[in-house]
Amino acid sequence: IDLNDGNYTNETKMYRLMGNFYLRANIIKGLKFTTTFSPNYSHKRQGIFYATGLNEGNDVGSTYYQKNKTNFGSVANTTRVDWTWDNQFDYNRTFGDHTIGAMALFSLYKSNTEYQYEEGKGIASDHTTFHNLGTASGDKKLSTSYTESSLESFAFRANYSYKGRYMATATLRTDGSSRFADGNRWGWFPSVAAAWRISDEAWMKQFNNWLDNAKPRLSYGVTGNNNVDDYVTIATASGPSYVVLGGSEIQGYYPNGLVNTGLIWEKVKEFDLGLDFSVLSNRINLTADFYHRLSDGQIMDRIVPVETGETKATFNVGSVRNTGIELGMQFGIIRSKDFIWDLSVNYSRNWNKILELSNGKVDEIASNRFIGEPLNVLRDYIHTDVITDKGVTMHTKDGDIHYTLQELYAKYGSKYKWYEGQIAVNDWNNDGKITDEDKRIYGCTDPKWVGSLSSNMYYKGFDFSVMIYTKQGQWARSYFHDKYMKWSDRGNQHMAMDFYIPKGAPVIDHTTGDIVYATETHYGEYPYPNNSDTSAGGYFSDKGSAKGEGFQYQKTSFVKVKNICLGYTFPKKWITKAGLQHLRLYINVLNPFCFTDYDGFDPEWANAKLTDGGPASVTYQIGANIKF
Repeated sequence: IDLNDGNYTNETKMYRLMGNFYLRANIIKGLKFTTTFSPNYSHKRQGIFYATGLNEGNDVGSTYYQKNKTNFGSVANTTRVDWTWDNQFDYNRTFGDHTIGAMALFSLYKSNTEYQYEEGKGIASDHTTFHNLGTASGDKKLSTSYTESSLESFAFRANYSYKGRYMATATLRTDGSSRFADGNRWGWFPSVAAAWRISDEAWMKQFNNWLDNAKPRLSYGVTGNNNVDDYVTIATASGPSYVVLGGSEIQGYYPNGLVNTGLIWEKVKEFDLGLDFSVLSNRINLTADFYHRLSDGQIMDRIVPVETGETKATFNVGSVRNTGIELGMQFGIIRSKDFIWDLSVNYSRNWNKILELSNGKVDEIASNRFIGEPLNVLRDYIHTDVITDKGVTMHTKDGDIHYTLQELYAKYGSKYKWYEGQIAVNDWNNDGKITDEDKRIYGCTDPKWVGSLSSNMYYKGFDFSVMIYTKQGQWARSYFHDKYMKWSDRGNQHMAMDFYIPKGAPVIDHTTGDIVYATETHYGEYPYPNNSDTSAGGYFSDKGSAKGEGFQYQKTSFVKVKNICLGYTFPKKWITKAGLQHLRLYINVLNPFCFTDYDGFDPEWANAKLTDGGPASVTYQIGANIKF
């Protein structure tokens, strides 16, 4: 109703300006210098307004007004400016069969973000919405912030090639980040790589009628990560806070969290073995890589003792191993004068495992991190099926155990109030108690594998392309199920759910609106709602009052058609008289189709609130590429 009446406004405007300026100079033969400056500017303004809704046709007002007896408006402005300045020397020369190269780089990066927020209640008129916050007669709030960070980098690379057959390269890079404290700002990141174009060897000439390229590759390198918030290594203040000392009110400030000045660059050591392979006049191309990656001193939040006054702090803790494969194949299916069809397929899979944490090889249950498991797992109680008049089956470490209703009541019912029509929790260790030890891992929020397929066709000026993208094997704690399965929340729409309704349970007669009693059992998939916070959104009636919400944990595998594009490029003889060099018209559709078993809006945004970005929208574009 509020949306239809215009009583709620949420308007966002964003402006972006991106630039790239460069100067290149050839100093001597083989040596050139390039300087590049890339500035970016963005400004985002979000205005929100909850109106009173009072008018001639509505003397009750909006939902917000009924609850708060006022209106509300807010404006948030975020301005970000960042720039990168790269200065690079490149030297490349060939002497007979030998080719050498060198690169030297000096780079600067700087970023700053300014944030302003104002809100007010009791704004003079609903018609001005959030554009007239100065008239607010009620509570007002103002907050501002400014953050800044910078990065300085030096790099040197040397290359050598013999007859284009044997290739080697070595790189040394160092980066200094303002996000770390003095003494820890710089990190060193070396790498080496070699490749052998085996197809150019004399003893491979016998295969030249079909083999175009075969090149094995080998590399090892160290990269760095400074992915922490600005100012995480220096003390900052929050507040104000007010206390009474000596009969006077004193304004004060307090530290904003624990500071770890010893935080350093997270380093990732990676070994890669690869192969580039092409046959049939490059009609079929294969790129394959196997990698082994070890992250040492990972930057993570760690639970700290309550005596510190905080709940967590940032540390370099533990190590994580990633092992994976990446495959890419390109096929030139049709090559003719008027028709070309190219197809590309990509596949990647990563195996992720925690090797060590802050206390060695000891699980950090509070941080949801477990030795031998992936980083981003979802762990909680796992529910059984609905308890029926035949009882329920529990999954335990000792195997599946079926309990009749009487057996379930005797062992668990009086303690946890699990009755027919409700849902129980698997007693994993089979000790008759539901404790933290019964929690199990549902799955990981990272996909087991990712793949894509792209098709591109060209026919006499027409081009048609399709891209399909998939992620498989990942889980999410679904915001959609959390919000729309709770029938106790009468302010929301709800999912259509087939409830289990025991015989004799009170139900609504939809013809008369009267409360009647079910004359027979309805065997539904979901537990009988009891109008509490532990109904369909939670999965047990009284185990600590819904310590976990099992239905929220959802598999979110999907296949998406990311885009479909149809274009036409006009022949030059048609457009030259109009002073054009190139003209292409196109129609493009983004995210037109999604195939998934997930019930929510969008599996890619399953763990996000609707106000945090998702779901993805279907976008229709009509455009033109013009060159004069």
